[in-house]
Amino acid sequence: MIYFNAHTHQQSEEPDSISLVNLEIQERLLTDFPEPDSRTIYSSGIHPRAINDGWQKDLQTIESLLQQKKLSALGECGLDKVCDTPFELQEKVFIAQITLANEYHVPLIIHCVKAFDHLLSIRKNLSNSCPMIIHGYRGGTGLTSQLLKERFLYFSFGPNYSPDSLKIIPVERLFVETDVSSISIITAYRQVASTLQISEQVLAEQTLTNKKRVFPLR
Repeated sequence: MIYFNAHTHQQSEEPDSISLVNLEIQERLLTDFPEPDSRTIYSSGIHPRAINDGWQKDLQTIESLLQQKKLSALGECGLDKVCDTPFELQEKVFIAQITLANEYHVPLIIHCVKAFDHLLSIRKNLSNSCPMIIHGYRGGTGLTSQLLKERFLYFSFGPNYSPDSLKIIPVERLFVETDVSSISIITAYRQVASTLQISEQVLAEQTLTNKKRVFPLR
């Protein structure tokens, strides 16, 4: 049985897993980027908390990595109303990353805090067609019901989440992750499967199917 970890910040030593590892964007990645393999693929993006005056150069680095097919996803990126970065700048950088993801046909790993209305508005205005995976999802049932109406929108669950929200999301739109947690991906799957009252195997097989749909060439 293979477990897909949809978002983590560290290389996995677990033998029965495939991990989407998030790397902080730095220019050195252009010459010092680890090669994706059968167990590890990579994402990189401009996190709203990490936006600085050099964000356009960071975007060029991301595009170069996309051209080299070294990234399987763009992100994490998004909107965060509790961080210090001016919100208008966050929106500008987020729009630039959505545009890039659509150009290179890769999914987006989304970080969103108290800004889902803005995220949906931007998505609609841009006619985005790339899958968006909301990582570390913790929203309540009201927000979840609203987001479920959106096409190409997926939910990734870590150790902390609303059980009631998890139960109303179709497994075809689910992922499981460890993020920065020290728990194993197997433990994370066990927790989510228990909440859904399904077997770990059923959940693991479905998330692998979801992975093939969202990351068709990865």
